[in-house]
Amino acid sequence: MKDSKNLENIRISAMREGIFANYAQAAVFLYGVLSIPEFVEVFNHYETHKTYEKEAISGLLSHEKSNPDSCEYQVFNNLLIGSTFFLEDYREDKDALHALREEQKKNPRFLPSKADFMKVAPYPLVFSH
Repeated sequence: MKDSKNLENIRISAMREGIFANYAQAAVFLYGVLSIPEFVEVFNHYETHKTYEKEAISGLLSHEKSNPDSCEYQVFNNLLIGSTFFLEDYREDKDALHALREEQKKNPRFLPSKADFMKVAPYPLVFSH
């Protein structure tokens, strides 16, 4: 991601990074793809300890880099994408990704209860508070 050089000074605890990863995995399983600002909105909807874009990106990228075999999301071009749209498949799935984003714009974002939202993740990494 282009902004990754600007994120080097952000320090995030392993617990907070894990919470970001939990939300990211649940979000991509529920929505498929969302922008980083949309991810921040979803995260802040559920959590009392709010975040902002640079912190979220830094935590998500750090977790992705540290856990390449188990990470079910990827940060790419200011998007949080699920494994269906991973980079190696991106060129082939670009039209499908674009179509999904256009369809998402037509509908309000579904935000279930926090417990139901977290059930969507394939496996919990860290239990959030």
